[in-house]
Amino acid sequence: MRRVRRRALSCWSLWWWACCALVHGTAVLATPGIEMFSPQGSMKDVRQVSVRFTTPMVAFGDPRVAAPFAVDCAAPGRGRWADARNWVYDFEAELPAGRVCHFTLKEGLRDLQGEAFTEHPVYAFDTGGPAIRKSMPYQGDENIDSDQIFILALDAPADAASVAAHASCAIANIAEKVPLEILDGDRRSAVLAQRRALGYQYFSILWKSGRESIEKVKSEDLERAEQHLLVVRCQRELPPDSDVQLVWGAGIATEHGIATVQDQSLAFHTRPAFNVRVECERVNPRAACLPLLPLSVNFSAPVPVATALQVTVVDEGGKRHAPLAPPAGSVTVEGLSFAPPFNEHGALKVTLPADFKDDAGRVPDNAKRFPLDVKLDGYPPLAKFGAEFGILEARRRRAAGDLAQTRDRLAG
Repeated sequence: MRRVRRRALSCWSLWWWACCALVHGTAVLATPGIEMFSPQGSMKDVRQVSVRFTTPMVAFGDPRVAAPFAVDCAAPGRGRWADARNWVYDFEAELPAGRVCHFTLKEGLRDLQGEAFTEHPVYAFDTGGPAIRKSMPYQGDENIDSDQIFILALDAPADAASVAAHASCAIANIAEKVPLEILDGDRRSAVLAQRRALGYQYFSILWKSGRESIEKVKSEDLERAEQHLLVVRCQRELPPDSDVQLVWGAGIATEHGIATVQDQSLAFHTRPAFNVRVECERVNPRAACLPLLPLSVNFSAPVPVATALQVTVVDEGGKRHAPLAPPAGSVTVEGLSFAPPFNEHGALKVTLPADFKDDAGRVPDNAKRFPLDVKLDGYPPLAKFGAEFGILEARRRRAAGDLAQTRDRLAG
């Protein structure tokens, strides 16, 4: 009996607290207001505004109810009621950087029960300063040139003066930051015209979806997209084999004055120095080159085929040795191979053409070592036999001799 009374008392207590909570919640919800507004402050990639009211505002599904906000935003959009308390505003496209939008609660607005709003706040947000969406070369590239030109795809056009003031190159082991130079006019057009020939790789930085070929792109769409491209370079030559950061600093603003509030950095690494190496096979590290094996002239960076084929290898008698032909269709090569045989105990002279440069226009760091004289060794002993021969191991040779002597004794 006591257990029944305790259970009844517990149930009554829970019911009483639930009623209090319901009354308290109803009292809170009785005052019309805004429970949530998003986004606010600075936000990228905005496509929708969401608002939740504290009390029901409309009968569910009624499309005739007017919008609760006066919208001041330089981008087309449309509002709708998602349900009785939630209102959303959809923009036709994702907002670019540099946009500022204000949403003001209308005067005289009432909720579904006819209760008036006591406050009419203004909510605002912006889409921040211009940021780098993609770059060419891509972030993380470890083979950029010493005079690399960067194409930056921005989410909004940037003010050139603010870029000059707040963008820079940070180079490893160099204390000061190097300013960026903006390429414009004919220099910019020449770079973009060259990159268009790359097709998908170039178009993929213009649009998030990318484009496969220029035939599918209308000229007006291409020109509009290229307005968001910035062509820049560091204002000094970059050292080889070094880490480089392109710093898109805080304070870079759009044409309407909305600025970035934090740095954005893109990391790169420069390619090693360009040099030429002559390599051959030797019987030991101190010996001369074997005349019966190929001689290689290798490049640390790609070299145009026409330039590479001007490298000459001439022996002491004036005979010029031609390199093996590069693979058909090659534009650049990273080395040449010269086929043997060469003269025994002779010499070869390796000479580079006068204007020898790699695909980036760099002269070899070790160009002063050429013409390079290469000494040749003698032919290995095995190479001097013109007929078949064999080598008998010493232990087997002694055993064969002992057997012959034993036979001679038995025969005697």
